[in-house]
Amino acid sequence: LFNERQNMLMEISRPLQCVCFRTSIWDETLYKAWSQIVYQLVPNVKGLEKTLSNFADIIDADEILLFEKATFLVISHCTRKPHRDSRRFEKISDIIKQFKLSCSKLTAAFQSMEVRNSTFACFIELLTPNTYVMVVISDPSISDLWESDMSSYYRKAIVFYSSMGLITSLQYYLWMIANSIP
Repeated sequence: LFNERQNMLMEISRPLQCVCFRTSIWDETLYKAWSQIVYQLVPNVKGLEKTLSNFADIIDADEILLFEKATFLVISHCTRKPHRDSRRFEKISDIIKQFKLSCSKLTAAFQSMEVRNSTFACFIELLTPNTYVMVVISDPSISDLWESDMSSYYRKAIVFYSSMGLITSLQYYLWMIANSIP
């Protein structure tokens, strides 16, 4: 049935190109389809990916993802180490959306999350009024920077500076690292 409908839509939409997605409400395929559509709509996505890649290189992050705030769709990402789970973005989005729903039931707002164990640290922070950033770091000495007593202050400063543009916030964060600010 899917192939039949896909062929029909492709025929009707000529000369335009049509892309169809096989989705279900019971798994992450719907998220993946929406994410691919959003990815196509984001202007200058290649420049954004290059910026995230530079940032990941500088802070030695394994992976950095930029999410849209309301839907938690991936806008852009940089992955420096191979990962065995190709559906992790969809799973992360689903987990965060469920957590945000739980927060809203308690009349609380989701702002950030930190998950860590002995081998990695993952930080999800509000980056701009419309985006969240997720940073995954497997080097504990680097991730310890986020643990300091002043980390909340610096996170707020990063959010403030990021409202001026992604490059500005990255430069500010790098300045903190270069100056050994805890």
